Formats: sequence, structure tokens, C-alpha cells
Amino acid sequence: MNLFLKVNLLLFIVLANTPLAMAKDADETSAQVFFETYQTLFKTFDEKVVALYDENAEITMTRTYPSQPKRELRLTGAQWRPLLAASLPAAKTRNDVSTFSNVVITIDGDLATIKADRYASMKCYTDTGYQLKIRRADDGTYAIVAEHTNTLAQSNCE
Repeated sequence: MNLFLKVNLLLFIVLANTPLAMAKDADETSAQVFFETYQTLFKTFDEKVVALYDENAEITMTRTYPSQPKRELRLTGAQWRPLLAASLPAAKTRNDVSTFSNVVITIDGDLATIKADRYASMKCYTDTGYQLKIRRADDGTYAIVAEHTNTLAQSNCE
């Protein structure tokens, strides 16, 4: 290999591995940290959780009724944010928390998909289809760009 090619190859390797070049791609560790922050904010009913949602996020909630077909509600992040903020005080009063298990994170470029089992304490129900998608921006921060939850109309609690 001639010297010109060697220098260009070395320069490409160095530039491709700089933080600036890598900042856009998601990684499992930072996605896990983001998800842990998300869970903490929800469990403490902290309104800062609202800011984690991108205004263009696609929020989908599927509710199962005992004697009716399932109903699906779709909202944008801009629609979801004020509803979420308004619901936090009531959720705190009822201690309505979710816990997550069997968390699996997959990375595709700047997008991380987090799948988990979400146990809803208020309804004694495990949503095995929970999914959260987060996108990493050029500055390295994440925002929620999609969330899907399944809920029950009736409680399973005794």
C-alpha cells in the first residue's frame, strides 16, 4: 500500500472514531441510562418526564375491554405532554406506578428500541407488548419518538 493510501486510511479511522462522528449513533449503555432516568421520573411523579417526549412522538395506547373490541388511541408528543403533566398528581395520589422487567434494547443507527414487560400496579396487570423508541440527536441527547402501551379497562387486582 502506498503512503498516500496509508495516510488516508489512518485519517479515516481516526475521524470515524471521534466523539463528534459517533455522537449521532445510539448505543445500548446510554439508551439504558436514558430508560432508567425515564423510569425514575415516572416512579417519582416528576413532571420532568414530560420533556423526554419529542413533540412529534407517536404515542399509541391499546385498551382491552372485557366485552368490547380493543380500542386504540393515537396521540402526538405535543398532544401527550399536557395530558401526562395533568395526570401526574392523580397518579401520585393513587401510587400508580409501573415497573419494568425483561428489558431488551436494540440499536439501529440513531434509534434505540426498548421492549419490556411493564407491570402496572394500579391494575395488577403485565403489559408484555410495551415498547419505547428513543432517538439520539447530534448533541448526544435522547428523546422519546414512539411509545406503545397496552392497558386493561378493568383492574385485575383482588
